[in-house]
Amino acid sequence: MKATIHWIREFTSVDVDPRSLAEEITLQAAEVENVERLEVPAGVVVGRVRGCERDPKLKKITWCAVDVGAKEPLEIACGAGNVREGIDVPVALPGTVLPDGMEVGTRPFRGRVSSGMICSERELGLGDDHEGIWELSGAAAPGTPFETYLKLPDWVLDVDVTPNRPDLFGVLGLAREVGARHGSPVNDGFAPPECAGPATEELTDVLVEDEELCPRYCARLIKGVKISPSPDWLRKRLEACGIRAINNVVDATNYVMLAVGQPLHAFDFALLRGGRIVVRRGRPGETIVSIDGSERQVDADMLVIADAERPVALAGIMGGKDSEVSEKTVDLFLESAYFESRQIRRTSRRVGLATESSRRFERIVDPNLAPRALERLTGLILETAGGQASSGMIDTHPEGFPRREVRIDPARAAAFLGVPLGPEDIAGFLSSIGLEKRGADQAGIVFSIPTWRPDLEREADLFEEVARLYGYNRVPEILPCCPLGNAIPSRKEGILSRIREFFCGRGLDEVITYSFLGARNLENLGLPPGHPLREAPAILNPVNKEQNLLRTTLIPGLLEVTGLNQRRKAADIRCFETGAVFQEAKDGGKPLEKCRLAAVLAPGKALSHWSGDSSRPDFFSIKGLVEDLCAHLKIAAARYLPVEDPIFQPGQAAALWLGDFPAGVVGAVSDPVVAASGLEGPVFLAELDLDRLLGAAHTERKYSRLPEYPAVERDIALLVDRELPYGKVAEILDKLRPPALESYTLFDIYTGDQVPADKKSLAIHLIYRSPDGTLDDKMVSSLHDPLITELLGETRGRLR
Repeated sequence: MKATIHWIREFTSVDVDPRSLAEEITLQAAEVENVERLEVPAGVVVGRVRGCERDPKLKKITWCAVDVGAKEPLEIACGAGNVREGIDVPVALPGTVLPDGMEVGTRPFRGRVSSGMICSERELGLGDDHEGIWELSGAAAPGTPFETYLKLPDWVLDVDVTPNRPDLFGVLGLAREVGARHGSPVNDGFAPPECAGPATEELTDVLVEDEELCPRYCARLIKGVKISPSPDWLRKRLEACGIRAINNVVDATNYVMLAVGQPLHAFDFALLRGGRIVVRRGRPGETIVSIDGSERQVDADMLVIADAERPVALAGIMGGKDSEVSEKTVDLFLESAYFESRQIRRTSRRVGLATESSRRFERIVDPNLAPRALERLTGLILETAGGQASSGMIDTHPEGFPRREVRIDPARAAAFLGVPLGPEDIAGFLSSIGLEKRGADQAGIVFSIPTWRPDLEREADLFEEVARLYGYNRVPEILPCCPLGNAIPSRKEGILSRIREFFCGRGLDEVITYSFLGARNLENLGLPPGHPLREAPAILNPVNKEQNLLRTTLIPGLLEVTGLNQRRKAADIRCFETGAVFQEAKDGGKPLEKCRLAAVLAPGKALSHWSGDSSRPDFFSIKGLVEDLCAHLKIAAARYLPVEDPIFQPGQAAALWLGDFPAGVVGAVSDPVVAASGLEGPVFLAELDLDRLLGAAHTERKYSRLPEYPAVERDIALLVDRELPYGKVAEILDKLRPPALESYTLFDIYTGDQVPADKKSLAIHLIYRSPDGTLDDKMVSSLHDPLITELLGETRGRLR
């Protein structure tokens, strides 16, 4: 929000240095991000062209006799095409230094002398227009200093308004804050316009079909206007506040919006079919071409302003091109309304269009401001465009909206703030910003809250108002007494901490990705229709149209992290994430939330080494990482079985099972998914059910003595069916293992010569050890031979 110091002073008479005033506003209300000085170079005056003469040889040069208030007119050579007799222009007298550093002087030109310079807006640093000289629209005597004509110097404050203070989106709101600080009353009154035309109800009609989304709609007609450029004072004030001037009517709507914070709109009444307005929801198949020239689809969730046949505006956002004010406009239909903020926010995001109007409606406009703003707009249009205004106005909620009442306990407020303030002090602070004292008793003081402050809802809000009006910088700094207890982490927090330590200890970096994704992310995973991961809950008001779903898996986020690091030429990509995923509830209730753990290993920039070894990850790298994690969490029932998954490469994916329950998938990401994600393969991923891991993890630690007796080692080569997974063999060994079998390890898998095509050879290393004494070969054989016999029986295998 931008506002000029002179504009603020029109509402409250406070004479403070602009930079000091900016600091005060920052400390009290909202941060002033920048203060810009607007000024005119010394030596520029208002001049009136008394005569023009074309140069006989240079047709583009006109010799002008310009009255600058001296005894004799100045003779100035001008090359602008729009110079002519009778117009007022800014003239830089000899000796003036322009903003670009050029010094204006008296110079001979083609046998004559040019004294001074007739300037354009750009040459004075007050605008971008440089196609011609600046034709002044206001009345001023020749020789009047140009800074007096434009009421300069002035300063522009760029205020960062927070969402909870919609009243600061108008200069009037800033003036209230300034006036409250300096004890200066705010004058927001204005002379009511003369409306001598027929009654508005006799000329047009307004029907509000959805009063929930449009609680108030005010309208009036002005007939016989003349569309033209706005006067300089109006145009320059708008441009100083960052709004491009269009014409006197459109500029008037923007001016009043900036002044009081109420968005307004003017329609060309002749272009409204049926001569009426209907405020309704959109209908299937309807479209509207907005003023910016874009065709936009309308749906039933959007509120539109329509005439008798079609939409002519997106309510509270932007008008339609088919009804906009143009040079041909003669009759105006003026709109000043109060729209429901959430609906404006949804529509703005859906159509991808944010305007000065929508920004204000989204933050809740004062519902009682609409008729007063319409009166201001009427008066300004009559002043700048002429015409005759209809008497009265259409107001769908003429009784207005009630003010909220909030009680504040002065004693509690003083204790809360730590400042000894009495009831009179508190009442004075709150009254200075428009709150009205309605009564007082032993329980406190009751204040009526103005409707322009929707953020004040409870006593604590009034505490904060008192604090900021008193001055945060004046509140003493006292360190509060905060007794601390012993923080005992829960079991879940303890295990999550161990998981993070485990991954970080193995060189993985923890990442945090967005909880949102889009349909494109799911398409990139190659999921077939009906796949559970496609059951993503939709977000009602997404921040980004490309991320309108809650994630059902952590994989898309990790793939994006992998791609980002590969594009940045990272040497090695090793990341993990823990987070929530969501699934649509079958009964239509709240989405189901589950916890997941995912890790990714991927090659990055190849590292050159004289040995040629690059140590690239593979399937066993990611599987081994998960195996080590299960061992770290003391999960004994973990096993791995082959699985077919559309996300993973066929033959390089395994499902982790904890007992009888699936707990995740590890493997190599399939080539189509890698290509769709724009990655350099291969990429290896694991996504695990964190809730299952937490449930199966053992947090207690048990210690045993170091072995005192030597171990006996045996190797076997087991010939089994090629399709039998080693996990099944390990499961059988766990079931049959004698107490003295300390451990076993698969150290080779062989297929090829000397092995049938439908078989494979598993080489297993077994270690036997007894805590009670040394085992000899006979004792080991008595344990080993029966074990192998039973193992061969259950696997239907044989020894090689």
